[in-house]
Amino acid sequence: MRRSSGLRRKRPFNSDAGPYVGYYSSVNTTCFHVNFSVETVSTLPASWVVKGKKANLGSVSTSVGDAMSGKGSFVSAVEHVRRMRGGAQSQLLRCSDGEYYVVKFQNNPQGPRILANELLATFLAKRLDLPVPEAAIVNVSAEFIRHTDELVIQLEHDRIPCRPGLCFGSRYPRNPSTKLSCLHAVQDLLPEGQFRAVTNISDFVGMLVFDKWLGNTDDRQCVYFREKGQFHYKALMIDHGFCFNGQEWNFSDVPRRGLCPRPFVYEGIRGIDAFDWWISRLEEEINENVLRSGFEAIPQEWYGHDEGSLFKLLEMLDNRRTQMRELLCATAAKLPKFFPNWTRKPSQPRERASGFEANSAIVRGLDSLG
Repeated sequence: MRRSSGLRRKRPFNSDAGPYVGYYSSVNTTCFHVNFSVETVSTLPASWVVKGKKANLGSVSTSVGDAMSGKGSFVSAVEHVRRMRGGAQSQLLRCSDGEYYVVKFQNNPQGPRILANELLATFLAKRLDLPVPEAAIVNVSAEFIRHTDELVIQLEHDRIPCRPGLCFGSRYPRNPSTKLSCLHAVQDLLPEGQFRAVTNISDFVGMLVFDKWLGNTDDRQCVYFREKGQFHYKALMIDHGFCFNGQEWNFSDVPRRGLCPRPFVYEGIRGIDAFDWWISRLEEEINENVLRSGFEAIPQEWYGHDEGSLFKLLEMLDNRRTQMRELLCATAAKLPKFFPNWTRKPSQPRERASGFEANSAIVRGLDSLG
C-alpha cells in the first residue's frame, strides 16, 4: 500500500522532447491488424490453453498492474505473431487474456536474470508512476513451442528452441476502444521535428533518476505511440534488462549509462533541484516492504533459486535511494553537453564511503546545490 505523504508536490512539466530506437519495429500506419500484417501466425489449439490455472508464485500476482498483491492467474501464450528486434530475441505473442506481449524467454542470449530485472524494474517504475508497459508472467507451453517454427533462439552457429515455462511479457500498446486484433502503430524513431509532439517529455527526467538508481548500463530506450486520430505522441519506457548491470547484479555507476541519446530531452534541467520531485517520490514510495514485494513476484527459475544474491541486490537498492543527488551531480559534471542549461557547475563528488552506505556529509553538501 502506498504511503500517504500529505500535501504532494505537483509533478514537473517540461515541453522538450527526445527519441530512442528500441526493440519495436516501426509501423507507418495509425493502427495495424495483427492477422493481416504478419507473414506467419501460429495459433495454439484451444485444448492446450491453460484456463484459470494458478501460477506457483506464493501470494504474488503475476500482474504488475495489480501491484503484485496476490492470487492472480498467469497468462498463457496462444498465438505467435512475429519476432522482435533486439539482443534478447523477444517474440510478440497473443495471450489468453486477449492482450499482446513482447515475450522474453529464459534461454535468451542475455541470460535468465534479464527476466528478473525486467519484472522487478517494471514493478518499481509503476510504484513511481513512470510510463512503462504493463507486464505479466507468460506461460509458454512445450506444445506451443514445438508447433511454432519461429520460436527459436539464434546462436552464432546454431539455433535452439525457446525454453518452455514462465517467461517475461511486456504488454504491447493497444487502444482499449478498438478490436483486440488492432494494435497501436508504435514508433521507435521519430523525425526530430515531431519530438515536440511528445506529451510526457518530463518523464525523461524521472527515468534518469530511476535508471541511475537501478544502475541501468544501457541507453534509455523508449517507443512512441498515439491514440487513433490524435496528433500528439506519448513516450513509453521499455527494455529494462540491463538494470543492475544485466546478469552481474552490481552497480558500475558510469555517468554516460542510462541516458537518452538525444541530449535535448534534458535541456530544461537547470540544477539538481529539477530532480527533487522524483527523488522525493523515490524516498517516500519505496521501502524495504516494497522491495520485498518485488522479490516475491519473481519466479525462482529466473534467478537460479539464488535467493542470497537477490536479497543482496535488494539491500543495495535500498541503500542507494539516498545517493541519487550524488550520482546525478556526477553525471552532469562529466557530461555537460547533456545538461547545457545547468546554471550551477556541479561539484565533483567526493569518493563514496565503502560498501553501499550513503555518506551523509556528501548528501547534505549536494542538497545545497539546489
